[in-house]
Amino acid sequence: MKLKKEMGIATIANWSTTVVMYIIAFFSTPYIVHTFGNVQYGIWSLAMSLTASFGMIELGVSTTLIKYFSDYSEKKDTTSANALLSTGFFTYIVLFFVLLMIMLIVIWKVEYLFNIPDHLIRETKILFLLVTVAFGLNLLGNTFLAVIMSLRKFVIKNQIIIGISIVRVLGIVFVLYAGFGLIVAGVVVLLIDILRNIIFFIYALKLFPSTHISLKLINLPFFKNFFSFTFFNFLRKIAVKMLERADLILVGIFFDMQTVAIYSIAESLVRYARMFPNGILNIILPFSSKLNAQQQKKDLMKIAFFIPKYTISFFLGIIFLFIFFGTQFIELWLGNGYEQAYLITIVLLIAKAIYMSQSVIVHLLVGMGYNKFFGIIGIVEALLKIIISIIFLKIFGVLGIAYGSLVVFFIITMIIIPYYVMDIIGINKFKYYTEAIFIPMLLCFILYFCNSFIEIRSFLWIPVLVLEYCLLFYLFVWKEVRFKNKKLVFDFSF
Repeated sequence: MKLKKEMGIATIANWSTTVVMYIIAFFSTPYIVHTFGNVQYGIWSLAMSLTASFGMIELGVSTTLIKYFSDYSEKKDTTSANALLSTGFFTYIVLFFVLLMIMLIVIWKVEYLFNIPDHLIRETKILFLLVTVAFGLNLLGNTFLAVIMSLRKFVIKNQIIIGISIVRVLGIVFVLYAGFGLIVAGVVVLLIDILRNIIFFIYALKLFPSTHISLKLINLPFFKNFFSFTFFNFLRKIAVKMLERADLILVGIFFDMQTVAIYSIAESLVRYARMFPNGILNIILPFSSKLNAQQQKKDLMKIAFFIPKYTISFFLGIIFLFIFFGTQFIELWLGNGYEQAYLITIVLLIAKAIYMSQSVIVHLLVGMGYNKFFGIIGIVEALLKIIISIIFLKIFGVLGIAYGSLVVFFIITMIIIPYYVMDIIGINKFKYYTEAIFIPMLLCFILYFCNSFIEIRSFLWIPVLVLEYCLLFYLFVWKEVRFKNKKLVFDFSF
C-alpha cells in the first residue's frame, strides 16, 4: 500500500473515532454534569485529570515500544521484538507499583490537598483508588496496544476504542440513572478498562503470533539501549501531561469545586476541538520512523510544513465560530450558570492552536530519533507554565491560569521549537512562518472582520459561516497563498 493511501486510511480511522467521541460527549456530558451536581462532577473531573496526569509516570515507554517494534517487525527480528516487549511489560509492572504507593499517600491526605466537602471525602478516596488501579492495568495493556500501532493497524485500534468508549459511557449513565454515585461509576471505569486491555492482548497475538513475554528475554545491553532512548521520552511525556493537566489541578488547589467544574467544561470543549488534529498527529510517529529509515527527507519536509498549517487553520476556524456562538452554545448545552466558561474556552483554544500546530514537528523529529531537545525544552515549558499561571491567577483569577498557557506556548512552542526544527529538516524559516502561520491567521482575521458588522443571534448562521470558512480555506490554505517576490499570490498548480 502506498504511503499516502496508508496515512489517509489511518487518519480517517482516527477521525471516525473523533466523530463518535464528539457525539458521545455532546449527549452524555450534560446528563453527567447535572446528575452528579457541580461539586461531585468537580471531584469526578479531578479524578479523571489525576488519572490522565499519571501518564507522566509511563516514562515514555510507549513511544519507545512503537518506534523500535516497528523497526524490528520490518526486519522480522522476532527475538529483539520480544525482548523489547518484555522490557516494556515488566517496566510497566514496576511503574504500576510505584504509582500505587504514591497514590496511597495522596489518598491518605486528600482532604488536605483539595477543597473537598467533608461528607464526600470517603467517596473521593475510594474513587481515586479505583481509577489508579484502572490506570495501572492500562499501563500493562499499552504493551499490546504498541504492537497494534507499530504495525500501523489504526483501523483495528480505533474500532476497539470506539466500542470501549460507548460501553464506558453507557455504563456510567446507567449507574447514575440507577441512583448510584462516584464509587460505582469508578467501578464501571475499572471493569471497562480491564475489558479494553484483554481485547488489545488478543489482537496483538493475532497480528504478531510470535509474541512472547519473559524476564529471560531482558538482557543488560538491550536494557541500557532501551532506556537511553526512553529517558528523554520520559521527560517529554512528563512535560506533555503537566501541560495538559496542570491547569485543572491548579484550579482545584486555589479555587472551589464549582470553579473546577466550570474550568473543566472549558477544557472539555478544547479537548473535543483538538480531536480532529490529533487524528493526524497520532499517526506521525510510526510513519516518520519508516520514512526516516528509508531516507525519504522530501516527504518528511512536506509533513513538517503542511500539517502545522492545516492544524492552525482548523483551530482558528473553531475559534472564529466560538466567538460568535460560544455563549449560546454553552447555555443550550448545559443551561445557565456556566457563562464563565466562555472566555476561558476562547483563551484555551488560542493557546491550543499554537501548541497543536507545532506538535506535529515534535512527533516527526522524535520518530527520527531527535528526542533529547524536546525532553529538556518540554520540562522547561511545563515548569514555566505552572509558575506564570500561579502568578497570573493572583491578578486575573481563574482566567489567569488560561493566560499562563497562552503566554508560554507562544514563546516556547511558536518561536523556539520551530526555529530549532527548521534547521534540522531544512525548511526556510521565513517561508514557514509566513505561509504556515501568517496565512491561516489572515484567513481568520478576514472572516471575523467581514462578520463583525452583522448581529448574529441564531444558530442558523452557522452553515453560512462554515461555508465562508471553507471557501477561504480552499483559497488561502488548500490552494496555497504564497509570498512570491514580496507579493501575495495564489498557487493553482495542483
